[in-house]
Amino acid sequence: MLLAGSAFAAEPGGDAQAREKLRTVSLRLRDVETERDTLKTARDTLAEENKKLADQLAALQKQTVADGVTLNKLKTELGNKLSEREESIADLQTELKTERERLAQSQALAEERETARLRLVEAKQVVENTLAARETQNIELYRTANEILGRYERFGFGEAIAAKEPFVGLTRTKLENLVQGYRDALLKQRAQAKL
Repeated sequence: MLLAGSAFAAEPGGDAQAREKLRTVSLRLRDVETERDTLKTARDTLAEENKKLADQLAALQKQTVADGVTLNKLKTELGNKLSEREESIADLQTELKTERERLAQSQALAEERETARLRLVEAKQVVENTLAARETQNIELYRTANEILGRYERFGFGEAIAAKEPFVGLTRTKLENLVQGYRDALLKQRAQAKL
């Protein structure tokens, strides 16, 4: 500024002009200095903010590293738990398959037993019906045989002569032997039928 002022002062006619130029230069210089001070203040503020942001960034980086370690630890733990659960699920699926097979076998066995039971019930019914029919037949046979035997037992000599039978004695003996044999056989058969 002094140089500019001395340069203008050396010019003789241009005093007014020089002063005007000097004033303009001085105002510009003041504006530049004010702007410089403002920029310096802004630079200092920005430097402080930059330092704060750098500190925050460093803290965030440390936190990120710590979070990364924690995340990896959790990831490992979750991976282990997942593996354990997958093994547990596989074991349960194997157990379920085994139980289903056992259930299917049990159901098949139950069906076989039920079929066998029904067959036995039917066979029992047939046997009971047959036994009842045989017993009824035995009773009827026994009654008929007793009636026949009763008639022959009462068949006397007089009836034989009246019937004009030539061999009364022999026939009667044969008939009595036959009656007794039939009676014994009938009694024997009847006793077996009741068992």
